Amino acid sequence: MDRRASGTVAERMAAAFLRLKGYRILELQYRYRTKEIDIIAWDGHRVVFVEVKFRRSGRWGTPGEAVGVKKRKQILFAARGYLREHSVHDVGCRFDVIEVLLEDGGLGLHLNHIPGAFGEGG
Repeated sequence: MDRRASGTVAERMAAAFLRLKGYRILELQYRYRTKEIDIIAWDGHRVVFVEVKFRRSGRWGTPGEAVGVKKRKQILFAARGYLREHSVHDVGCRFDVIEVLLEDGGLGLHLNHIPGAFGEGG
């Protein structure tokens, strides 16, 4: 499976995981201009913008560590666009990361949800 297909599968698993936790999925692979947000959800209190990071191993650190400053700025830009486009006002928002990691040589799968992984301060 190529990287794009693996990423799409990981995003769909992350969305299912969030649904099980009671979130309502608003958008998958939302695009604003040239930037993308993997998942936009509603947790019952706020809009949650979620970056999904998939890795085949932990050799180079955790998947969440790969969400650097540049990527965070891109997500913040797209989130502002989403809020404007959908006229969302007076509602809080949060920026989460969901790590999807293959374990045991591909026999296991681990999902880790990191609520509030980053914010406006970056």
